[in-house]
Amino acid sequence: MQQFGVALRVLLVIGVGLWLAIRLRYQLLESDALARQCLQAGAELACQVRSGLPQLFLQDRLGWACLLAGLGGFFGAYRSLAWLGLFLGCIGLVLYSFDLAAVGGLLSLLTLFRPLPARP
Repeated sequence: MQQFGVALRVLLVIGVGLWLAIRLRYQLLESDALARQCLQAGAELACQVRSGLPQLFLQDRLGWACLLAGLGGFFGAYRSLAWLGLFLGCIGLVLYSFDLAAVGGLLSLLTLFRPLPARP
């Protein structure tokens, strides 16, 4: 029964991560209307976020963060890092950092579905 609860939370984190990444990608990064608006109006908050967002996936920064969180969760048995790795992995798969994000996300999933050690 405990694995069912973990599976539901995993699906929720994956869903929220994918939803956020898809919104960032298609409403900020690839939006032609926002690009025209940024050229005309100047530096609004959305334009500043749009210009800074590519820094996440240039040089695979997002992928490395996901991989480090996945490795920390897998080898250090830190479940909180595994949750972070799963969330970052979902975002990285959509935002062009899929190589390292896939490995980090997989390590995170393996950590989350690994049985917890028995407590005395």
